[in-house]
Amino acid sequence: MALKLAACSPKVRASVIEANEFWELAERYAVSAVPQTVFTLPGRAQPGILIGGGPPERFLGELFAYAGIALPTKADEGQRDPTQ
Repeated sequence: MALKLAACSPKVRASVIEANEFWELAERYAVSAVPQTVFTLPGRAQPGILIGGGPPERFLGELFAYAGIALPTKADEGQRDPTQ
């Protein structure tokens, strides 16, 4: 999912790292299972970490929560201004 986002937006960068080959990175981010996704933002000391795979909704939920962005809900859909 991270690679797809990076392909769609110049604001997103994604890399796939082989933990056995890049053990320094695996150690830095405490990789304990694969797949493991690490989110970082400029100015944030602690990364966000998502362990395991799953549906895109889980990935996006974790990413948005890390970034402090509220995901729209079904209730929000009914509140949209139809003129926009």
